[in-house]
Amino acid sequence: MDSFGRAACNGFLSAEKKSVSLVADSHGQQILTVLQNFREQNVFFDFNIIVKEESIPCHRCVLAASSDFFR
Repeated sequence: MDSFGRAACNGFLSAEKKSVSLVADSHGQQILTVLQNFREQNVFFDFNIIVKEESIPCHRCVLAASSDFFR
Protein backbone atom coordinates (compact mmCIF):
# COMPACT_ATOMS: atom_id res chain seq x y z
CA MET A 1 0.00 0.00 0.00
CA ASP A 2 1.37 3.46 -0.89
CA SER A 3 1.12 6.75 1.05
CA PHE A 4 -2.38 7.37 -0.36
CA GLY A 5 -3.66 3.99 0.85
CA ARG A 6 -3.77 2.48 -2.64
CA ALA A 7 -3.16 -1.22 -3.07
CA ALA A 8 -1.77 -2.75 -6.24
CA CYS A 9 -3.63 -5.40 -8.21
CA ASN A 10 -1.91 -7.39 -10.93
CA GLY A 11 -3.73 -9.69 -13.32
CA PHE A 12 -4.61 -10.36 -16.92
CA LEU A 13 -7.59 -11.15 -19.10
CA SER A 14 -7.53 -13.72 -21.85
CA ALA A 15 -9.01 -13.22 -25.31
CA GLU A 16 -12.08 -15.17 -24.18
CA LYS A 17 -14.96 -13.24 -22.66
CA LYS A 18 -15.09 -14.02 -18.97
CA SER A 19 -16.60 -12.36 -15.96
CA VAL A 20 -14.20 -11.32 -13.23
CA SER A 21 -15.11 -10.16 -9.75
CA LEU A 22 -12.64 -8.52 -7.43
CA VAL A 23 -13.61 -8.22 -3.79
CA ALA A 24 -11.65 -6.23 -1.24
CA ASP A 25 -13.10 -6.26 2.26
CA SER A 26 -10.98 -3.25 3.20
CA HIS A 27 -11.94 -1.12 0.16
CA GLY A 28 -14.20 1.23 2.13
CA GLN A 29 -11.54 1.84 4.76
CA GLN A 30 -8.94 2.41 2.03
CA ILE A 31 -11.12 5.12 0.46
CA LEU A 32 -11.54 6.83 3.83
CA THR A 33 -7.78 6.69 4.39
CA VAL A 34 -7.12 8.27 0.99
CA LEU A 35 -9.65 11.05 1.65
CA GLN A 36 -8.09 11.66 5.07
CA ASN A 37 -4.65 11.93 3.43
CA PHE A 38 -6.02 14.39 0.87
CA ARG A 39 -7.44 16.53 3.68
CA GLU A 40 -4.20 16.44 5.69
CA GLN A 41 -2.16 17.35 2.59
CA ASN A 42 -4.63 20.10 1.68
CA VAL A 43 -5.13 18.79 -1.86
CA PHE A 44 -8.08 18.21 -4.21
CA PHE A 45 -10.46 20.56 -2.41
CA ASP A 46 -12.96 21.88 -4.95
CA PHE A 47 -15.44 23.75 -2.78
CA ASN A 48 -15.37 26.16 0.18
CA ILE A 49 -18.03 26.65 2.82
CA ILE A 50 -17.82 30.15 4.23
CA VAL A 51 -19.19 30.81 7.71
CA LYS A 52 -18.77 34.38 8.95
CA GLU A 53 -15.01 35.01 8.58
CA GLU A 54 -13.97 31.36 8.21
CA SER A 55 -13.52 29.46 4.94
CA ILE A 56 -13.70 25.67 5.22
CA PRO A 57 -12.22 23.77 2.24
CA CYS A 58 -14.27 20.72 1.22
CA HIS A 59 -14.43 17.88 -1.24
CA ARG A 60 -17.66 18.28 -3.19
CA CYS A 61 -18.09 14.52 -3.63
CA VAL A 62 -17.79 13.95 0.14
CA LEU A 63 -20.43 16.60 0.82
CA ALA A 64 -22.76 15.10 -1.79
CA ALA A 65 -22.26 11.58 -0.44
CA SER A 66 -22.94 12.76 3.11
CA SER A 67 -25.95 15.02 2.67
CA ASP A 68 -28.95 15.41 0.36
CA PHE A 69 -28.54 19.18 0.78
CA PHE A 70 -25.35 19.17 -1.33
CA ARG A 71 -26.62 16.90 -4.12
